[in-house]
Amino acid sequence: MAQVRCHVLGFLVQLSNISFEKLVDLKGIAGFAQDVSPITMQKVTKAEGHAHHLDTTVLINVINPSYLAADLEGPFHFNVTQRGFFLGTASLPSVSLRPGRMTLAVHFVLAAEGGATAQEQAALGAFLTGYIGAQVQRVSMLGSSRSSANPVAAVVLDGLQLTFRFQPPEASFIHHINADVGLVGLQVTSEVVNPLPQVIVLNSMDLSIRERDITGENIFHLKGNATSGLGGQRLPPGASRFHLSLSTLDANLKDLLLIGRLIEDAVDGALVVGVLGPLSITIRPDFNLTVQYAANGVTAKLSCLVVCGSAHSVLNPGTWFRTPES
Repeated sequence: MAQVRCHVLGFLVQLSNISFEKLVDLKGIAGFAQDVSPITMQKVTKAEGHAHHLDTTVLINVINPSYLAADLEGPFHFNVTQRGFFLGTASLPSVSLRPGRMTLAVHFVLAAEGGATAQEQAALGAFLTGYIGAQVQRVSMLGSSRSSANPVAAVVLDGLQLTFRFQPPEASFIHHINADVGLVGLQVTSEVVNPLPQVIVLNSMDLSIRERDITGENIFHLKGNATSGLGGQRLPPGASRFHLSLSTLDANLKDLLLIGRLIEDAVDGALVVGVLGPLSITIRPDFNLTVQYAANGVTAKLSCLVVCGSAHSVLNPGTWFRTPES
């Protein structure tokens, strides 16, 4: 309601209780909406694997488009979900709210405790599989009335949902394979990228290397465990390699003509394949995980020391007297 005073023809007129409504736009407040200023992930700075949970710290970028500034004492606690399933908890010790771009260090505990349901454990496995496979995934932090011991902050955080994309490195875990087909088996060197700031230990794998993508024809298998020399190979953070020697039986080399054709089709011996199958790892010190690994666009280079139907085979008589021009 409003009061109006004015002069009409020299007389003072005063009107009271007049209905009055005006919308006022406060510039920048709407920018808190995540469709306007989305929360983004910067990087994972810590990863420690324990028996039943993965302890990580993630830097996320938040934009405060307003002029509001405040120091909020924590801690603040959130439940973490992905695709509607519980993944664990997230916490912040405190928050310094400043105008513009801010970087927050969020501590995540991704749990696979005995109390987790089979669906929740499957959700955690799917999330870590996606992360290792370089897949971007949406993760939500959900506030509740127990998010803060401060009663005012608890009211503000109750029902709050912060969603951001959990961004892994661009390169997939396995991104290049060198395979030499010998007389009695296969020598493989794989180039990998460990996306975590922690050592990953290879335990076992049974990966099918397929033509073109994961739906293509099987070329050979990468199959290994502790007895085959694979188990125990350590992958430090970032790029590294692992080596595997396989018998013809373990590599499932049933179609040497296919390998020969692939070598012929690739001008320089390099081609693109799909990788599919179970991969068992340990995130140090002792978080064990088996993922159903799947990746397309993996480059591979094949060479054949036996007669694979390839003109490049060392034991192909057609290569014995070839001139450099032929």
